[in-house]
Amino acid sequence: MSLPAVTAHIVEPICASHPGGPLDAAVEELSAALTQIEVVISDTTSEISEKTHTSKVDEVATVRVRQASFCDLPSEILLAIFSYACQVGESWEALSFSLVCGQWRTLMLADPNLWSNIALIASDLFPDPTPSLPFSALLRMAKLTLLYLERSEDCMLSVTVKMPTRFRGLNANWQSYISVGAINFLQRNSHRIKHLHLRTDHGLLHAFAYEEPCLVDSGHEQPCSDTIPLPHLISLSVEYVSRHRFYFPFQRISRLKHLALGNEGLIFQKSPSPSHIVPSLTFPRLTRLVVSEPSSFHQFCRTMTLINALPRIKQVILKRIPRLADLSISRQQVILPETSLLRISKSSDAFLSTFCRVYQFSGLKAFELDYDIAERSAASSPTAVAWSDLVCDIVYFIRRCPMVQTITVRNARESCYPNANVPGAQLVEEVVFEPQISPNVHIIGFPIDGPETEGPLTARAMMEFFRGFELK
Repeated sequence: MSLPAVTAHIVEPICASHPGGPLDAAVEELSAALTQIEVVISDTTSEISEKTHTSKVDEVATVRVRQASFCDLPSEILLAIFSYACQVGESWEALSFSLVCGQWRTLMLADPNLWSNIALIASDLFPDPTPSLPFSALLRMAKLTLLYLERSEDCMLSVTVKMPTRFRGLNANWQSYISVGAINFLQRNSHRIKHLHLRTDHGLLHAFAYEEPCLVDSGHEQPCSDTIPLPHLISLSVEYVSRHRFYFPFQRISRLKHLALGNEGLIFQKSPSPSHIVPSLTFPRLTRLVVSEPSSFHQFCRTMTLINALPRIKQVILKRIPRLADLSISRQQVILPETSLLRISKSSDAFLSTFCRVYQFSGLKAFELDYDIAERSAASSPTAVAWSDLVCDIVYFIRRCPMVQTITVRNARESCYPNANVPGAQLVEEVVFEPQISPNVHIIGFPIDGPETEGPLTARAMMEFFRGFELK
């Protein structure tokens, strides 16, 4: 086996050179380069350390955000959430919040206004009649009502009392669904009620409204005693669900501004004789009247007489008015001079068509209509009126309103058109019906035009029907 050849290299020793020679210059250059490298390394290390610290801080913050809960929210934000939930809720929300934890309980007890919304609710169980509540549930309702009244201290109250519209059992009455004790507690604190919403039959209305109700709770055509005091009430809604005719008990409310009446049976004057057609109501500040779901034309007229009896009413809203078979029997026009805003919402075409020919609002400035195309196809509704005929009735109505400034037709189902809220979904044009009547017509919530239209009418087509009645 042969070994590789080895070549020897003889390195001569480096001899020191004289000062200032080439070797000293090279050493100085190397020292300067090493110094620069050390500076760069130090700066890089500091930068890496800083970035590492920042990333750790960000990571910790991200983890904290992911783990954040309601307990981490400021007290002001929590109180705002609680306030909104208590206002719109109907299930004793204030009590539920106060039982979550110590912090929430402290916040709830610190603000008496959070306990000022009292709701006594017995919900309908469609399609079956609603069974009676057990005694324990009625007792709990009374105790909670008293608890809310105590914790709300002297705050103004918002009270909602709703009984079901369908009972189970021949002997069922309002006392099977609403606690008598709770009603008594509310009566004693009626001077604190600011907003009152009632879905009631004649028995509950009789028991709640009067200080000393008589033994007969139906068939009233005049008050049986003094009503409970409501000195601070500004909003009253009564949805009457009984077939009994009942005298409207709340006749004098000095601060009432908003009144909503639903369904049938209410009588507004003490005597039903024709010589007393004007109700003896005293609502000096009432400005807004809402009427919904009357069962007959006569009941509708009884309610509409409130407008002449209360001349300060400026806004009239008609909601969910069905087709009234006897509405066309009246040929005499009803003139209402003071109302400045009229809104008809979710009502039948037949009612709207006849209403426009019977009623005249000589002081009207704004007319609004919530129009639902889906319910107005001739194939699906035998009482539907074609849009062209409906516009004819509306224009006839508008021409008898010399002060009208705006006409608004709003889609009642804007959710059918996802792009209804984008710019351009509102079409506004001025239409001259008479020399002194040239309102702005607003078509809102309908597709303007184009092949993507899903409904049978576009805003442009609806506007053209109005244009057809324009003064040439």
